[in-house]
Amino acid sequence: MVLRTILSSALAALLIAGVIVTTSVYAKSATAEITVKEVMCEQMCAPRLQTGLSKVDGVQKVVVSVKDQKIRITYDEAKISLKQLQEKVSDLGFTVTSK
Repeated sequence: MVLRTILSSALAALLIAGVIVTTSVYAKSATAEITVKEVMCEQMCAPRLQTGLSKVDGVQKVVVSVKDQKIRITYDEAKISLKQLQEKVSDLGFTVTSK
């Protein structure tokens, strides 16, 4: 129990050059918060990101915040990497400002 608590605490939140990544001890999933430019509207930009990223194999959940210019993505680390997700955001026409 103590070891589980220590491991959970150690892996709970990592700050890597502006990208927050949290990892579960029990699964291969992670959540990344990516800061982007050009997300200006709820009607077109947010759905474009939501739909485009949700179609990617390994992506489990996508939440887009137009107000904060951030995308929160829960994904399977065994299927896709954070770098690949950032590249997909760029492919969708948005500039990733956190690396």
